[in-house]
Amino acid sequence: MFWKGRRKLNNKGLTLMELICAIAILAIVTASIGSVMVVSARSYQRDSDEVSLQQEAQITANQIADLVIDSTAGVKYSCPLGDYLSEADAIAAGAVTGGDRTLSIDGNGVRYVVSFREADNKIYYAEHILNPDGTSTPTGAGEQLMAENVKLFAADIRNFSDSGYMELTLGFEKNTKTYVAAFTITARNGAVTVTGAEAAASITTELELVLEPNQTYLLNATVMGPSNTDMTWSLGGGSTDPDTQVFKDGADWKITIGQDETASEIYLLVKSNAKKEDGVTPQAQQTVIVHIRRVTAVNLNVTLQSGSDLMAGAEYLITADVAGTNLPKLMAGSSDVDPAYVSPYRVEWNYIYSVNGHAVGGDDWTNYQWESWYHPSPSDYFTVLEEVEGSDSTAPGIRIRLLENIDEYRQLLVTATATHPEGMAGEPPVSSNKTGLSYGHVAGMHLFYKALHSYSGEGMYRGTPDAQVVNFAYDLIKGMIQAQYGNVGFLDNCVKYYRFRPFTINAAGERIYGPWVNWAPTQNEYGGAIKMRGDTLRFEFDKNYEVQLKYWWWEGNINNVVWPFAGMPDDINVVTAEIYRAKVFFRVTDSSWNEIATGAVRLGTKEVPYVLADSNPIHLEGQITNAQEMGADQNYIKDHVAYRVEKLEGDSWTAVYETGGQEMYHLTPVSWNNGAGLYRVVIGLKGVPHRTYNYATQGYTESIRDYWLYDEVSGDGIFYFQVP
Repeated sequence: MFWKGRRKLNNKGLTLMELICAIAILAIVTASIGSVMVVSARSYQRDSDEVSLQQEAQITANQIADLVIDSTAGVKYSCPLGDYLSEADAIAAGAVTGGDRTLSIDGNGVRYVVSFREADNKIYYAEHILNPDGTSTPTGAGEQLMAENVKLFAADIRNFSDSGYMELTLGFEKNTKTYVAAFTITARNGAVTVTGAEAAASITTELELVLEPNQTYLLNATVMGPSNTDMTWSLGGGSTDPDTQVFKDGADWKITIGQDETASEIYLLVKSNAKKEDGVTPQAQQTVIVHIRRVTAVNLNVTLQSGSDLMAGAEYLITADVAGTNLPKLMAGSSDVDPAYVSPYRVEWNYIYSVNGHAVGGDDWTNYQWESWYHPSPSDYFTVLEEVEGSDSTAPGIRIRLLENIDEYRQLLVTATATHPEGMAGEPPVSSNKTGLSYGHVAGMHLFYKALHSYSGEGMYRGTPDAQVVNFAYDLIKGMIQAQYGNVGFLDNCVKYYRFRPFTINAAGERIYGPWVNWAPTQNEYGGAIKMRGDTLRFEFDKNYEVQLKYWWWEGNINNVVWPFAGMPDDINVVTAEIYRAKVFFRVTDSSWNEIATGAVRLGTKEVPYVLADSNPIHLEGQITNAQEMGADQNYIKDHVAYRVEKLEGDSWTAVYETGGQEMYHLTPVSWNNGAGLYRVVIGLKGVPHRTYNYATQGYTESIRDYWLYDEVSGDGIFYFQVP
C-alpha cells in the first residue's frame, strides 16, 4: 500500500509510544489478514475451477481475436460435412452438435487455422503460408495447443463480410464446473459498405436461456438495419423430445420444452426475413443456446457420527446431493427472472420403519398388532434430530438416531424425493418449479437393514396348512419401489417362487447334493409372507432337501424385474431353508396301557432287545419330537402311520404282520403267533399324498405313496423285542 504523504523519521528514531502503536496496528492487520485467508481458503476450492474456466475462455477468445482483427473477408468456418456460415447452418445440414470444428483466417499472406477436436476436448492452432494459386503450405512449426477442457466451439461468420464482425461461442468444463460465453470479434478495418438488400443488418436477442421441461417461453428479438424487421425462429438442433418445439403464436414467437426433454443444451436459430441480393440468404441471423434445467438424480451420503452401526443410540448424518443439468441460476438474462428461479436443490424426506414385514403405522399395522393395548409409532424406533433444507451451495440433510437395534426383523428406509421434478410440493402445495407441472420422479434412498426377510433357520414344516415359512419386508419394499418409480401400478406385482434339491449325509457327515429342480411358483400368495402349504407335498418323506425361496416384483411380465434394483446383493431376496426326512418313533405301553418306558425312542436294540414279560400284546403309538426339528407336520402323519412286525429268521428279517395307515395315537396292538424269537417293529407312512409339478401347464398332479422311515444305521424308527 502507498501513501501520498509520509512523515520523515527524525534522527532520533521512533518514540516509545509510536513503537507501541505500530506493534498494535501490526497485530490487528495480521489478524485481519489471517481471517481473510481462512474465509478465502474455504471458498477457493469451490470457485477456483469456475474462475479458471472463465480466464481460459477469455484468453482463448483474445488469441483468436488477435488473428481475426486484421482480416476482413478471408474467414472460413468448417465441420466434417463442409463449410458453413454458422453453427446453426452446420447443424441444420446434419452436423453433430459439439463435433469437430475449424476456423480458418486469411490475412497478410498467412492462413491461421484454429481447430477444435471433440475427442480430446482441445483447441489447436497452426499457421500456413498462402501460395499465389490460392493453396496453402503448413509451416514447420506444426499444430500447437491453444486451449483444453473445451466442450463447445461454435462460430457465426455471416456478418463478417458486410459488417466486419463475427460471433464466437466457447464452452469449457472442468470437474463439475461449466462455463459458456459468447464473444463478438470485430475486424480492425470495419464493415465493407454495401447497398440495397445487402445493407448491414443485425439481430439483438438473448444469447443464452435457461428453460425447464413443460415450460413455454416468449422469444424476444429485434432485427435492425433492413426495413423488413420480421424474423423466423427455428430449432437448430440438440433436442431429444419431439414435443420440444418453436412456434408462432399470433405476432409472438415462443418455444415449448417437452416434458421428456433430456438434452442439456439445444440451439435456436433466428433469421431475418429480409434477404440478401441472392434472395435466399438472410441479411442477419443469430444462434441462441437454450440450457435445459432438469433434476436427474438424488444421491444420499450416510455418515455414522456416533454409536455403533445399526445399534440403538447410533446417530447418522444423511445428506442429499441433487444432480442434474444447468441447476444454478443464470446470473444474467430474463429467462431466470420471469418466471422466477425456483431452487432445484430441495427434497422431501420420507421414512418407513418395518417390523416383521409390516410398516409401523401402515395400513396393515393395526391388523398385525393383535394386542389392542400396543400401539407403537415410528417415533418409538427412531427419531429425526434435525432437518436442513439446503441451498445452491449446501446439500439438504437430516440427522437421525436409532432407538432400537436394526436386526433381521427390523428395517428403516430413508428416502429423499427431489421436489423440482414433482411440480408441486409442501403443505399446502406450492409450485416447486417454474411451471408447477411434473416432469418426472427422482428420489434417492438408503436402507438400514441386516436382511429383508426373517426366517428362523430351523427345518421347514412339511405341508403345513398355516405355518409361515418366511416374513419379508413387504410394505418397506413397496416403499422402495414407490420411491424409485413414483406412483406406479405394479406395486402389488410380487411373485414368490421356490426350488429344491435333495441331499444325503455320508458317514463322514458331509452332504451330497442332487441337482436343483427348476423354479416353480408357490401355490398361495399372502402379502409379505410365504406359506408353502401344499407345495411341500413335492418333497418325499424319506429324503432331506435344501430349499430356496425367492420373491421379486415385475412390470408387464414376470421376466421384467423391477425389484431387486440393479446393484443390490444377489441373494437379497433369496431365503435358503431345509426340510428333513420325516421321523416317527414309538410310545410303548403294556396290555394295561401302562407306559413301559417314557419317550421310548429305539427301545431295545438288536443286541439287547426288550424282553416281553408274557405273550400278551403290547401297544404302540406313533410319536414325533419337535416338528420343526424333523420337518414333518402332523397333519400328513397322524392319519397315515403304519408299522410292520418282522421276525429274524437266519440272517434276514421276515414280515409277519403289517398294518395299513392309521391314526397315530391309536395303532392296532401288536400280536404275534410265530413263537419265540427275536422280533422288531419298523415304522412308515402309508397312503400319503405326493405331488409333481408340470412346468408346461404350471399345474400339479397328485398321487398316493408309501414310505418306510426306519434307518438301519441310526436305528431310527426300529423297536426290537424278544419273545421267550
